[in-house]
Amino acid sequence: MAYQNLLDLKKDEIILAGILTRAEAAVPATIWEYRVVIVEHLKKTVPVVAASWAEATMKVQEAWENGDHVLGAEHFAGVTFTLGS
Repeated sequence: MAYQNLLDLKKDEIILAGILTRAEAAVPATIWEYRVVIVEHLKKTVPVVAASWAEATMKVQEAWENGDHVLGAEHFAGVTFTLGS
């Protein structure tokens, strides 16, 4: 009985594979072009002496804009992939 069930399943598998092959030939898959946005995240902690958070961020931003803090591969902190427009 179990052997017969196994044979029946194998036959069904062969029939289904044939049907799927014919269906794929009759209705080809639609291929779309996607625009994928890759955003890499870099991170660096910079010590700064300041009287407030605002002053600290201003000092670090100015130093970064002047090229004093250049982030590279060693500062890699992750990546995200999103659908572009």
